[in-house]
This record gives sequence, structure tokens and C-alpha cells, in this order.
Amino acid sequence: DGSVPRASVERLTQVGEWMKLHREVIEDAKASPFRNKFSWGNITQRPGRLYLNVMDWPKEQLALFGLKNKISKISLLKNGTELPYSIDGDYLLIDTPEQAPDEFMSVIAIDFEGVIEVDDSLAQEYKSAIALEAASATNTTNSRIHFGATNRLFRPGGKLSWDFKITQAGKYTLQ
Repeated sequence: DGSVPRASVERLTQVGEWMKLHREVIEDAKASPFRNKFSWGNITQRPGRLYLNVMDWPKEQLALFGLKNKISKISLLKNGTELPYSIDGDYLLIDTPEQAPDEFMSVIAIDFEGVIEVDDSLAQEYKSAIALEAASATNTTNSRIHFGATNRLFRPGGKLSWDFKITQAGKYTLQ
């Protein structure tokens, strides 16, 4: 009959309300300057500002590898509350409140000086694992990567290879 289920209307209304409050995160924003994917969410950017779009809110701290710029301020976009941060090697560590400010996706704004500079090396998550996904590999197989995997190798002797940084000493298991 062309009607939209009530649950869908409610969800779309919530998304619309979020978009009104967070317009700058979406409109005219550019994609992440980072090569790494992040388990907590994704990043968009504007000149002088990164937006960390956090879907999996961390319990204490959010880590970001490779931002080289001098930071002016880190804050919650929703209410402007400044967040304390520290640097550990190549990682920016942002102390997060216990509760996420938004129900579905919260945004942390990082204001920085100059033109964005990042170390776009593949790197392990802070004190954790590294994901070596097919899409981030140097691919000499002549095969396409679909949905994160190769399904046929077209060049005998071709390979997928990765250059990456391990920032924590230890024993690692390849899975």
C-alpha cells in the first residue's frame, strides 16, 4: 500500500535529528586522511579539523595512530566539552567520558594547526592487533578484491603483501 512502517519512520526521524546537529561532519566534509580503519568508527575532515565519528564508544580512551599536526583542542561536537588527551609514541590518546553523548554515533572534533599530516602506515591498534586486509595490500595477482577478499589469482607467482608498523614488542599470531 506504499506506507512506511512506524519503526522506520521513528528511525529516520532520529537520523534526521542527528544530521541537523552534526551537519558539518557530513556536508562538504572530505574522507579520512588515514589509511587505517578503526574499530571504533570512521573519520571525516575539513581544513583544520578532524571528526572522529564514534559508533563503538570506548570505555576510557580512544586511540588514533599517526596524526602529526599540533593539536589546538579536542572536544565533543554535541556540547563542546573539551576532552583531555596525551601522546604515546605515534598514538594520540583521548580520554573519553564513560557515557557516549549520542545514542547511535558520537562525534569527537580534533582541531589542529596547519594542513593535515598523517603517517598513513598500516599500524596495530593501540596495545592490540593489526588487521591485514586484502584491500590494503600491495596486489601483484592481477585479481580484483571484492568485499575484502580475492577469489581468484590471475598471475602465477603473484602475491598480496603488506608493509606495516608494529608499535608494541611482543609475540604475535597470524590468523
